[in-house]
Amino acid sequence: TKDDILQARQRTTGQQTTTFTKDKYTWELIDVGGQKPERAKWEAIITEGNLHAVIYFAGLDEYNMQSSEEKGKTKMEISIEVFSEVFKTLQQNNICLLLFLNKLDLFEKKLKDETHFSEFKKIFPDFKGGPEVESSCNYIRDKFVSSGGEDMDVHTHITCALDTDAITAVFEAVKDNIFMKRIASMRSEL
Repeated sequence: TKDDILQARQRTTGQQTTTFTKDKYTWELIDVGGQKPERAKWEAIITEGNLHAVIYFAGLDEYNMQSSEEKGKTKMEISIEVFSEVFKTLQQNNICLLLFLNKLDLFEKKLKDETHFSEFKKIFPDFKGGPEVESSCNYIRDKFVSSGGEDMDVHTHITCALDTDAITAVFEAVKDNIFMKRIASMRSEL
């Protein structure tokens, strides 16, 4: 079923390319896994490819999940560090950066649970809000965006990949972001 497909998870290894046409535009998506051994391929793809945008996925619910890559750090801490590194490479190549803070549904469940929310506040002691989803998402977004410095131009989308209607709306926004970045880039070349 459609739900089974949405729930399926397969770890990406190597480089997987998918090409499709939507609204008269041909899109080529290059999926490169996020695990440490896969990251070495990113810079080559970014600098050698003809990219217009990079979509960086990060799990909102990973703030308290221990990283298997580096002891003593959470998956979100690692994700923020990697995001900052990716941004620096993209900035040098004038490529649009899109941050997808995903797994909103799981994050909402954690915020509603008193134990998980207490843990959130312990991990982020400078967070002054309550268990409201919007303020918590904004806080995490700001953590990612501030990691790249003052000049970080990033378009952020809070997503739940299982919500196909919301993903369709996000896709339209992404398309607009990419085209606006390309237009700005062409103007600067004139």
